[in-house]
Amino acid sequence: PTQETCNSDDNCMFNVNTDLCTEDCPRVAFDDKISPEATCNATAQCVWMGDLGCTIQCSAAYIDQTSCDANNLCQWDRLRRMCGTKCNLAPAKDSCVQNKMCEWKSTPSTTCVLQCAYRYSQQTTCNADTQCTWLTASAQCTSKCDATDATTCATDTTCEWMDPPGTCTNQCSSKCFTETCCKNAVGCMYDLNTGVCKNTCDRLSRQDCMTEVGMCIYNDNLARCEMLCTVKYNSTTTATTCNADVMCMYDDLNTRCRQRCTSYSSQGGCITVPMCKWSTDTNLCTRKCTYVLDQTTCSADTTCDWMSAPNRTAPMCRSQCVYRYSDPVPCNADSECMWDGSVTQCTNRCQRLEEGMCRQQAMCTYDRIVAVPCKLACEYIDTQSICAADTMCSWSATQNLCFKQCGNLRSEAPCLQTGVCEWTNAVCRQRCPDRHTTMVSCNLDSNCQWNGYSNSCANTCDKMTNSTTCSADSLCEWAGTKCIKACSAITGADSCNADTNCMWSMAEGVCKTTCTRISLDTTCKTEAMCSWRGSGCEMLCKYQYGDKDSCNADLRCMYEAGNCAPSCSESPTEPTRLLS
Repeated sequence: PTQETCNSDDNCMFNVNTDLCTEDCPRVAFDDKISPEATCNATAQCVWMGDLGCTIQCSAAYIDQTSCDANNLCQWDRLRRMCGTKCNLAPAKDSCVQNKMCEWKSTPSTTCVLQCAYRYSQQTTCNADTQCTWLTASAQCTSKCDATDATTCATDTTCEWMDPPGTCTNQCSSKCFTETCCKNAVGCMYDLNTGVCKNTCDRLSRQDCMTEVGMCIYNDNLARCEMLCTVKYNSTTTATTCNADVMCMYDDLNTRCRQRCTSYSSQGGCITVPMCKWSTDTNLCTRKCTYVLDQTTCSADTTCDWMSAPNRTAPMCRSQCVYRYSDPVPCNADSECMWDGSVTQCTNRCQRLEEGMCRQQAMCTYDRIVAVPCKLACEYIDTQSICAADTMCSWSATQNLCFKQCGNLRSEAPCLQTGVCEWTNAVCRQRCPDRHTTMVSCNLDSNCQWNGYSNSCANTCDKMTNSTTCSADSLCEWAGTKCIKACSAITGADSCNADTNCMWSMAEGVCKTTCTRISLDTTCKTEAMCSWRGSGCEMLCKYQYGDKDSCNADLRCMYEAGNCAPSCSESPTEPTRLLS
């Protein structure tokens, strides 16, 4: 609602400072039957006025002199141009001195009265009052603070005792009412927010300093109250001027002068300053790494590092990655950081490391012949394109991982650790399944063979050096001390018969292990092309020979009626078998 609509309701009032319609002060107190006075004083625009009860604060109700003076509880502050409560309504010293137009008199009687500056605006009438005196420098009337002892001086709240030199003098708040006067007064400072001249921070006790949060800060390290650098210097102050002040530092990002981090002795105060960070190890407030501009200071802070990086135009100070993130996702998203799973913490990316640090980091490798010598080790690269771009790495399509090129590994242990390399004849080479993904390229490699059963490339059997690996490959079989190609993997009669370990079954159209390599009689007897003779398995004559001369050359056989058959002497032990 509008101000007029709001004020027309007896239970409402319009706050001109917030432009909000709220419950009026008498109603606030009326609603609280237990502690109306406390509730009243806790409400922003209300104040408890003794017999008058809860009333609106004049400063919240009016912003012009006419409406202010129209309320018999209020009076216009002509020096600060704001509305305030009449002094004689203050029931006690505390409420009296809160009104900047008033002062508390302890003698001859305790009462709250207008300060001399508000009583008189002319020198003649001012000096005619025995409690007042005219200050020529500020052209205003002020209290006559001429007491000769501290006790008498304290009876006037506009005066204060200075010891040394042991004199009673006007407080800054009653000495000056304009910014110009205040700034020219020794020991005074002007508060632009309240329009009040106040004692400079260095004159305040720790307790008083803590109440001036907008202008002062208490430095526990130096045990003194200091003026905030944001108050001491304005927006036009240069970095040189600001940094020349030992208590200040220049914020280049926001172009303003701020309090040095060392001024804050508590974590709560420290972390409120954008440029500062709190160290739980040292319990000290220090400047964030990004705000440190020189290498010496940066290097002295163990949480910072001074480094150049591919994405920087010049070296600068930054927080070490371990202090930036505690989660792998934001860590890896930072172009300067990477997550080290072995220690579960964020660390600097390899590209940022010098040679010594690079060689100490297991995730990195040093290659002095490239522009950025420290780079991510192949096994930590998870993108095929990045892997392929590194001449030291290869991509395994079958295992979907990047690994160091096998030929660059000079010993067996690291070779086998890759999972995609094999150690053969003191040489590390890539396993065929990871080297080829098509039958054409696989069969063109003399060290590889295509496995039609698994539809993948495999090492040739003669390259396998142990029975376990050999037997695990369906294309191979272990023959005593070496791995040979399994006959079942050979296609075509010519290729089969060309291998002395195999024989071609015309009936089945497959290549089989030759009879002489079958060591068990039970197995031999189940094979239609073989028979067990004495202590070994032999191929039947009709399968072994296709011509007369070869047949008759074997004493076991004889050529008869166009076929090779068992000789008469062998017939009882070698029954004739028909092809099934």
